[in-house]
Amino acid sequence: MNAVIVAVAVMLILSLLRINVVLSLVLGAFAGGLTSGMGIEATVKSFTEGLGA
Repeated sequence: MNAVIVAVAVMLILSLLRINVVLSLVLGAFAGGLTSGMGIEATVKSFTEGLGA
């Protein structure tokens, strides 16, 4: 399954469940990274580098 679709679906579901939007974005980013085949370390590194941009 496409990682982008998974990430957007996770963010949408969590937002509809009234979960904090920032938490939904973070969890969606991790879900997308892990679904795309990146490991946990690479996902965290990519996420933290993207926050500093």
